[in-house]
Amino acid sequence: MKFLKVIGIFSLMFFSSHAFSQSSYTVNGETLTLIEEVKGELTLYYAIVDSNYRYFVKKDGEIIELSNTKVGGKYQMEFRKQLEELTENTNLNTSRVNFALYSLETFVNDYNELQDDDYERNDSTINISARLGLFGGLTNNIYTSNPENEVTPKIGVELELIDPSIAPRHAVFFHLQYYLKGDTQDVSSTQFSINYRYRFILKKAFDIHADLELASFAIVSQDVNTFDDMGMITGNERETSSSLDSPISFSIGSDIRVSENGFLTLSYNDFYSLVFDDNGEFPIDFTLGYKFVF
Repeated sequence: MKFLKVIGIFSLMFFSSHAFSQSSYTVNGETLTLIEEVKGELTLYYAIVDSNYRYFVKKDGEIIELSNTKVGGKYQMEFRKQLEELTENTNLNTSRVNFALYSLETFVNDYNELQDDDYERNDSTINISARLGLFGGLTNNIYTSNPENEVTPKIGVELELIDPSIAPRHAVFFHLQYYLKGDTQDVSSTQFSINYRYRFILKKAFDIHADLELASFAIVSQDVNTFDDMGMITGNERETSSSLDSPISFSIGSDIRVSENGFLTLSYNDFYSLVFDDNGEFPIDFTLGYKFVF
C-alpha cells in the first residue's frame, strides 16, 4: 500500500502540472505557447522549447522575453537588468534572482504584492517532467547465493520524475526489473524499487549521476527439492516468495543525449549496499538502455 500511495502522489503531481492556463502569443515575430505562472501587475509566463525553459513577463500589455545569454562559458544575467527596469518604482533587489521558475515566480509575486494590497500570492508550481526508459543488462547477483558466480541477463523499465526548472540535478525514479535464471542459477525474480538520483555533472549533451536505491519489493521464484519420509530427494517444485526491503545500495550512470527528447543510458548498478551482505564476489551489474521525455 505504501508503494501505491507514493505512485499516486507523484502521478497527481505530474498530471496537475500540465493543467495550467496556456495560450499562443507572438513575441518578437515568434509564435509561442506560453504557460501563465503568475498573474498580476507583472505577469510571468514560461515556455518549453526544445527541452529548454524560456521565461517571459508582461507589463502594461507588452510581453518581454527574459534573457540569459552565455558568452565565453559565462552567463550574462541580462534578465536581472530587465527586471530592475520593469520594477524601477520599487526597491526590489534583483541580484539574488536566478534564471529558474521558482526564483522568478518569487520575485514577481513580491512585486505584485507591493502594487496591490489585495494581491494573493500564487502557490509555487511543481512542473514535473517524466522520462520513460527501457534497458537490459547483465548481473552476477552478488547479494544472493551464487556459488558459480554466474552472470545472468536482466531487463527493466524506468520511470523518472524530475523538475528541470527548480531542481534539475535531483530526481526520483522507479524501476521494474526482471532477473532471468541461468544455467546454474535457477532463481528468477521480479523487483520494483523506489530510487533517488543526483546528477553531479549536468550538461546539455550528457550527465553523470549517482543513484541510491531506497526501497524494493521483490518476488522470487526458484526450484526447491522435495523429499520423502526417508529424506530422499523425490523431485523438485517451483517455489515463490516475496520480500520488502530497504537495501540502500549505490549505482552510477550516465544519460547521453542522442536527440532533443531521447537519451542513451549506461549504468553500473548496486555495487555497494549499506544493508545487504554480498557473497564476496566482485560486483558485475551493467545495463544499457534508451530513455525518452514525454
